Formats: sequence, structure tokens, C-alpha cells
Amino acid sequence: MGFTGRRVVACVVVAVTATFLLTSSLSAKSFYRYPAMSILKRPNHHSVAVAPLFPQSSQEGTILWSGFRHTWDDHPHRLSQLGSAFKSIDYHEGSSTVGARHSARFRVGAVNDTGYVRSKGQYVKSAALGFHHGSVTSSCLETGGRVGEEAVVRCHRSIDLGAIDFDYDQVTVVLRGFEVHSTSYDTGYNTRGFTVRVIPDGREGDRYYFDALFKVHPEHSPDRPLIDDRCGNGSHCQYYSYRAKIYYTLVGVNDDDGNIEESGYNSYGQYVRMSPFKIPSLASSSSRWDSIQGEPDFRRALVAMQGFSWHLGAWGRTRKDGRYIRDLRFDISSLDYDRASGQARFKTNMYFHNSGAWPYGFNANYKMWTTLIQVDDPHFKKTSRRWFSGEIGRGGTTFSEDVDHTFD
Repeated sequence: MGFTGRRVVACVVVAVTATFLLTSSLSAKSFYRYPAMSILKRPNHHSVAVAPLFPQSSQEGTILWSGFRHTWDDHPHRLSQLGSAFKSIDYHEGSSTVGARHSARFRVGAVNDTGYVRSKGQYVKSAALGFHHGSVTSSCLETGGRVGEEAVVRCHRSIDLGAIDFDYDQVTVVLRGFEVHSTSYDTGYNTRGFTVRVIPDGREGDRYYFDALFKVHPEHSPDRPLIDDRCGNGSHCQYYSYRAKIYYTLVGVNDDDGNIEESGYNSYGQYVRMSPFKIPSLASSSSRWDSIQGEPDFRRALVAMQGFSWHLGAWGRTRKDGRYIRDLRFDISSLDYDRASGQARFKTNMYFHNSGAWPYGFNANYKMWTTLIQVDDPHFKKTSRRWFSGEIGRGGTTFSEDVDHTFD
């Protein structure tokens, strides 16, 4: 882990003509004011660390998940398997390199097609921020019900911060990705939407609490016949079950080094009358500015996602409101941070369409939950957000690739 600014340490300072012992209690900001000393992490309060002749600091790096966009090339499809995540994240401090595994899950469907998977990420390194990665498994996040009815599952998690050596004054949890999988029917179901969230739930001493939430609403499509050849007469036509897996990152910072502001959510709708092969505009209907007010005078900032949701409301012209999916997108872009005021402005991009030969209109409602992470750290570096892309053909369900970035 990175050094902790609140611990008392002892440093031996070596001079050309003399060697003497200097003890001090320094905050992380004090360290930045006196760069000739390096505060090294130590196993207990009585050990002594030797300061190098040149300033060094323990740093951490990661890649923050900033969203996804999955599309089908030729046809819209049911919700069968879908996911996006950064896994196996590792930071090599000696080379300032962050490595990860970009992983995407995407079942193309019952007809021949090609799926394109995209995940958005941002590389970060800092001497003041801490990162810890984990997941909430599908054994907990499993739910189901009657087709046409919404189902939700919420798993409570308790993290022992001491056990993972995560000694920070402020801690939050953000998404690192997700996976959704239909377990009752491989081909999946038409849907009215789903929700994936990590929800901070407070802290007691070294215990940090949060909930992982998954909600899904399968529904038959308006044009489904009474006997659907691909559905058959099995019970899965009336009942469904889905599993989800949620990947998360804990982010920590000390009071002297930064600030974390938990936000609400940005919400808006997209009402579209569809016609054959119509593709709704992204810019006009589904890309909106949002803002989070933080504390003034912290030099740098990050905005990370804590959840997203989309749900199709009732459409007056159809009795069944499930839809096929041709394009689904949730991501963050365009951060504009004002250090003096502490305000961060950014865009949320939330978008769906079901373009095809015989599409039905839809009334979509979107939400995105975000958090602001502010930091005062001269070692802090971040890249711009970028897309990582892949392709999955018929019969395939997963895509993965190794990705990395080396900071200058």
C-alpha cells in the first residue's frame, strides 16, 4: 500500500559530514513540503526507517472502469450474456506500469451476427490514493421471477480494512465492471432493462460496508407469438432466472491529502418513435452534463461510476414492452474540474436502441450514480479515458485481452 500520512515515523538522515537521528510526526502534506525526507511504511510504531539520499514515495496505480458500449452488427438481440470489466489489475512501481485484463461477455444470440464490445478505462497512479479490488460473486447475485415482472437482489458486504492494510481516513467503493447471465434459458429474454450498483453504506472503525445491487426486468416482445419456436413450451417461457457478478474497487485517501464526495445520480429519458432501421441520435437524446460539488483547493480530481440503470416504461401502442437490444451504452466523459471551487463537471452518456427491420418505439429512463475523488498529490498522474474494443462472433461468449500503460 502507499504510505500513510498519519503515522509517526523515525528517519535517519545521512549527511556528508555527520549522521544524526531526527524524529518527527508529519502529515502527507508535510512530506510534500519537505521532499528531502521520505516517509517509509513500517510494520509497527517502534521500527526505524532509513531515508534515502533522494526523495522517493510509495505509489499505487490502477485502471478505473468508466463504462461500456456493446453493439450488434446486423440485428437486435435478447439479453442473454453481457458484461464488461477490468480484471487482474497490477501495478509495477519500479516501471510505473499498470497492467490489467480487459474482459467482456457478450452472447450474440439465436441468429448469425457479430457483436462489438467496448469498455472505457482510465489509468491512474498516485502516492496519496489507495486502491483495493474485489468482486461480489454470482452465488449471491442471483434472482428471478415470472416473465414480465421485475426482480431485484441486494447483497450486503462488510470489508475489514485492517485485514487488507487499507489505512485511510476516507474510503469509497466504485464499479470495476459487471457480468449478467441468463441461467434459465441460454438464448435469453427480451427485456425492459437492468440495474447494476455498488452502494456505500457507512463505516464503523475498520469496517467498511456497502451493498451490491442487481435488478432485471425480462418481458416478452410485442410481436412474440403464442407459441415461440425458439422459446418452446418449457417453463422458461413463463419464468426466468439471471445471475450477475459485480466487480468493484475501493478507493482510499487521508483527510490531509484529499476528499471524497458521494453524489446522487444523473437521470433523464429517451422517448423514440422507431421506424425500420432508424438509429436514434446519441448526442441529442442521451449525452448530458452533470456536476459534483467538492471541497475547494484540491489540485486534481477523478469522477468514477458507482452504478447505472435503464428501464423501458410502458409504450401505449404495445401490450408487451420487452425489446431486443441493438446498442447499449453507459459511460463518463469530458471532465471539467475547477480547483478553486472544487466543482467537477462531466458528461454522462446513456443510450439504447433496438434498430432493425421491425423495431418498436420505446420510452427509456436512465440513471447513473457517480462519486468525486479529489487529491493533493504532486505525484498524481492520469491518462485520458479511452475505449478498449473487441469482437465476438456467433457461438462466442467472451472476449479478453491484456492491456497496460507505462507512466513517464
